[in-house]
Amino acid sequence: GAFDWSGGFFQSNRTSMMFRNMSSRYVDMKDSYLGYSITDIKVGQTVYLVVGAPRYGHKGRVLVFLKTSENPTYHVDGDQSGCYFGAVLCTVNLRGRTGTILVLVG
Repeated sequence: GAFDWSGGFFQSNRTSMMFRNMSSRYVDMKDSYLGYSITDIKVGQTVYLVVGAPRYGHKGRVLVFLKTSENPTYHVDGDQSGCYFGAVLCTVNLRGRTGTILVLVG
């Protein structure tokens, strides 16, 4: 796997594309499978990337990035060993364009 199974993901804008791998800065991201699942959400005019790392710490982690940033702004960890938290991500908008956005994690 890419970068000792730590994984990564591509971020793109209109002019460029960058591969993001966090294991070079965060040793604990090795073997995490970062990018196993990925989705985006838009809140107002801000776009976030929600990225799963199901093998992080043997419990899994979901990280939230501003689309323009290489560092996560938020993360949530799984709480059970082997649960593969973050392997599946699904976004749901409950009330149309301006409504509440939920991120379902499996």
